[in-house]
Amino acid sequence: MLSDNKAFPWFHSGNIYFRGYYIIDGLFYTGEQALERLLYCWDKDELLESIADLNGFFSLIYETDKEILITTDRLRALPLFYALEDGKVLVSDNAEKLILARPNCAINEIALKEFKMSSLFVAGSKVLFENIYQVEAGQYVLIKLTTLKCKADFYYKYNHDILSHSSLEVKKAEFNRIYYDEVGRDLVSSLNGRMAVVPLSGGADSRMVVSMLKNVGYENVFCFTYGNSKSKEAKISKQVAEYFDYNWFCVEYSKKSWKEIIDNGVYRSYLKRAGNYTSCPHVQDLFAVYYLHKENLLPEDAVFIPGHSGDMLAGSHLTEKFFENEKACQGWVVQRIIDKHYPYFNNKEISLQTLSDTILLNLRKNEEYTIEEAASEYEYFNMIERQAKFICNAVRVYDYFGYEWRMPLWDNRLLEFWSHIPIDLRYKRKLYFYCVGKEDLPSTNDIILRKQLGKFIRTNMSFVTFCARILYRIKEYLFHPFQWGRVVTFQKYFSYVIKYGERFGINAVVMEEYLKLINEDRQK
Repeated sequence: MLSDNKAFPWFHSGNIYFRGYYIIDGLFYTGEQALERLLYCWDKDELLESIADLNGFFSLIYETDKEILITTDRLRALPLFYALEDGKVLVSDNAEKLILARPNCAINEIALKEFKMSSLFVAGSKVLFENIYQVEAGQYVLIKLTTLKCKADFYYKYNHDILSHSSLEVKKAEFNRIYYDEVGRDLVSSLNGRMAVVPLSGGADSRMVVSMLKNVGYENVFCFTYGNSKSKEAKISKQVAEYFDYNWFCVEYSKKSWKEIIDNGVYRSYLKRAGNYTSCPHVQDLFAVYYLHKENLLPEDAVFIPGHSGDMLAGSHLTEKFFENEKACQGWVVQRIIDKHYPYFNNKEISLQTLSDTILLNLRKNEEYTIEEAASEYEYFNMIERQAKFICNAVRVYDYFGYEWRMPLWDNRLLEFWSHIPIDLRYKRKLYFYCVGKEDLPSTNDIILRKQLGKFIRTNMSFVTFCARILYRIKEYLFHPFQWGRVVTFQKYFSYVIKYGERFGINAVVMEEYLKLINEDRQK
């Protein structure tokens, strides 16, 4: 039940199925070469030991007459799903294939409610339908064929248990070595001369990608942005591309952009592929990639290199609350995760205990944590849920159109580096910005008066905030550079603004439309 995929097709030999890529000692392995290297592992224990060290993004199925082992990389960037049906094990990279194979499959009501409260992901191994499961980030699932008993465990968990207390200068030297000399070098090796296509925003992460490419002298680079070419983000993007002497292009968005891909069926088809019954589809650059592909502006073997998601590893999601106390209880950690990842939590729909059980499922269930431990658990949940299932799942837009991609900012060596950095150096990305320095270029990460004023109003002037928020959402629908509110009518958009209140975001609209699509398919 495996899919044909032009970007990362499946390869099969002996008892192993593999797709994706990995890097070992500076050598890039994909396709048959990647598979051949794994075939030297003669049993599952040896294979699992090898998988834990693989530096890349992949899916793997290992099958014998007694058991099936299925696993994905540390970020489940190439997802796998499984179900047990009539004494058989069903495995696929497309959850819809499993649902179609089980026509009486019912909606998982708990998963659905949690999905609506997050708007971004279905947590844990659940999907939106009963008795179908996903392999989680850094996890393997072993299924005995005689009993159909499943064992799921993690071969990798991101944590900050061992911290480095070396000087800032020593950390900076290590930062430069890993980012530029090692990860940048291996990134270029994997490209093998092909065009590197960088979605270049005005922020720090995509800027790091072009910096890494430039540092090792790679010139076959095409930078693009999208939206309104006169927007601040687009102007900064162009400045950055010019600074590094790379080609740059802006895909203009308008209300007609979204209408085009809705009318021709691309939008609907992409939602189904990208959502996979586990994620809110990431649509921000859908029209941009569609346009570049349609207009033949890229070679067929171009490789997209987004900046997902260097900011999270560097500490951008930590808040000042982690510095209020030296210790934290379990409930405090859960509440921080709810505040961040479940903006639409409603205890009338689902109990706090039920949601807490979901959140704590893969975390250390301590009664009390040091603040470093609390921050570590908070970031681990972020990694395996928000990052894996929403932010980095955005690469679906590239392989949807048949393009390979790389995510160098999730290289194993960077995970290792940031896992040793104390919380005070991750907060507000202190170490990151210390290491990269400050070139004479603006950034959307810059703290400006408008941001400070907006935060003050939100905190201290509730009625003004309410009125301003409604007006802002109307303005956003009409004039946002991405025009992405146009995926629905203004009336429907405004109804969502009212429904989701002060924490409304565009992803809630996409999530609602995705669920509507699922319901339409069920009724056919």
